[in-house]
Amino acid sequence: MTAGWAQQHEEIFGGDPWTRVQRLAWQLTQRRIGYSPGDLDAYQGGQHTPEAAAERARIWLPAFRLLALALWRAGRDTHLLVDDVPLHRALWWLGGARADDLYAAPLPAWDYGVVGHWPRVQERHDELQDAARDVVAWHTMAEAAESRPYEDSDRSLSPRTPCCSVRDAARSRRARTWTDTRPAGSPRSPSPQNASKRRSSD
Repeated sequence: MTAGWAQQHEEIFGGDPWTRVQRLAWQLTQRRIGYSPGDLDAYQGGQHTPEAAAERARIWLPAFRLLALALWRAGRDTHLLVDDVPLHRALWWLGGARADDLYAAPLPAWDYGVVGHWPRVQERHDELQDAARDVVAWHTMAEAAESRPYEDSDRSLSPRTPCCSVRDAARSRRARTWTDTRPAGSPRSPSPQNASKRRSSD
């Protein structure tokens, strides 16, 4: 079954599910921390300082891979395309009911040339899990804010806990600039590593 799941991704996206989910998780993380390499407002906001780059390398780069791992597990477990996994399902593996299975074999291969490895992530699990869960929470709240006007104006929509897919969350944030995704009055978020170290910045 897992071979068929991987093959689906190859046929639809031209790549394996792990490569795909890393790209999506990085997009979600970029939006959460307000990092956009081509956004001039991000430069003015200090997102390209040495300190911000160090914060991205220390916290957000490994945290986004931890989030990707949880989403990869969720997709593999349900045989869903990683794009179609409900974003909140990552929490099952990030401290939830399936937490004990997060690092179980098989683990996706760590990308060649990328600093770090799974044992190092596991050593820092609690710290990185908090950051990964924060990405999920941020997008869940953003989805609630976006969907609320529709619920208020359409009585056929019952109140619900927002449940967007990974694809929907990535698409709804990807086109936004740093300034219009940062909550009003919020501090300027620390930022994952300079995207020059990773191809994930797309």
